[in-house]
Amino acid sequence: MPTWCSDLAIREDDPASSDDAAKDASEAAAAAVAEARLEELADDIARVIEAGPAADRESLHDYAVSLVRERLPVAHDDSRFQGTRTAQNAKETAQGGLTKVAFGYGVLVLPVGLLVSLLFPPVGITLVLIGAGMMAVGAVSGLAAKLIPGSRRKAE
Repeated sequence: MPTWCSDLAIREDDPASSDDAAKDASEAAAAAVAEARLEELADDIARVIEAGPAADRESLHDYAVSLVRERLPVAHDDSRFQGTRTAQNAKETAQGGLTKVAFGYGVLVLPVGLLVSLLFPPVGITLVLIGAGMMAVGAVSGLAAKLIPGSRRKAE
């Protein structure tokens, strides 16, 4: 093996790489066991629902789904996994989103106005003006947010 390849290769005698490999293997095994157990539980639930009266199967299915949802946390809950969002953070995000939305809609409305102005000039010119105005508002508010300190966020 060339010397440059041996420098890049993971050495088997490296304790850090063997610990990482063992950890990855144990996590993969635990995940496989959990998946197998979940599949068994899903099969059990399906058997119980199918054994019930035909008229009640839909309500049994809905009841099973509601039980699972109320007893398990939501996987995409940002507050549990990424820290809680305060009202100030949400307000800052909304203000930044307004800038992007105004400019984006302006970019979309402007060419539509140009095309409509060929067919019906008063409406087309109005759409062009609206699109240009939206783009200007988005650009000005975006520049203000970048250039003026504290326009979006209070200084700490």
